[in-house]
Amino acid sequence: MASPSPDISSQEDSTQPIKKKSKTSRKKTSWIWEYFVEKSNDNNELVIECQVKKENGIKCNVILKHDRSMDNRIDHLWSIHKITKDGKQPVFIYLNIFYILIFKLINIIYFILLCELNS
Repeated sequence: MASPSPDISSQEDSTQPIKKKSKTSRKKTSWIWEYFVEKSNDNNELVIECQVKKENGIKCNVILKHDRSMDNRIDHLWSIHKITKDGKQPVFIYLNIFYILIFKLINIIYFILLCELNS
């Protein structure tokens, strides 16, 4: 007696690859997208590239990981380019703060030394 042949067509249907949902690109509304563009790297992973022009006129082109967090992008803009949500911050403001802190530190040291001499 011949055994019934397996139903190959039903097995083939069940092993069809599942199509992945394609990511729909949402509109970029954050202020950081004024300074970055999305790209694919050599591994075909989505990354972002900084487009800020340095003082010499050359683009920064730093590549950052593309994740849901904006922290790495905001940190890059601030630490490298001194850019915040409100725009480019003048460096002299931070130099003034630095000089004020140094001046206060010198006054504190002077006061400590003066106290030690008088005691």
